[in-house]
Amino acid sequence: MKPRDLASLVDIIEAARLAQSFLAGIDRDNFDSNLLIQSAVIRQIEVMGEATKRLSEAFRNDHPHVPWRKIAGMRDILIHAYDHVDPDEVWNAVTVAMPGLLEQLELLLKSQRAEG
Repeated sequence: MKPRDLASLVDIIEAARLAQSFLAGIDRDNFDSNLLIQSAVIRQIEVMGEATKRLSEAFRNDHPHVPWRKIAGMRDILIHAYDHVDPDEVWNAVTVAMPGLLEQLELLLKSQRAEG
């Protein structure tokens, strides 16, 4: 594994953990009314997408089970369509999709480190 791929994978995982931690103890109503939390969560999703784009094409192709395009695509939406961000999509990304994704990424990181 290339050092840049390792660093990017770690960045994705750390950003996902942060996004989840920002929602710890927060219900949907609080999320909807708290722009600071929304901004913090959105920023971490942006970091995840940017780090995904930094992964080598070879690494992404070697691990097609990870939804790399969706991760990067979410970043693109948040950056380029910032004025049309749907809080439902952000909430669902972190509370529904991210737990399984994070587990998948952590297993991938563990296997990559084991391979040396």
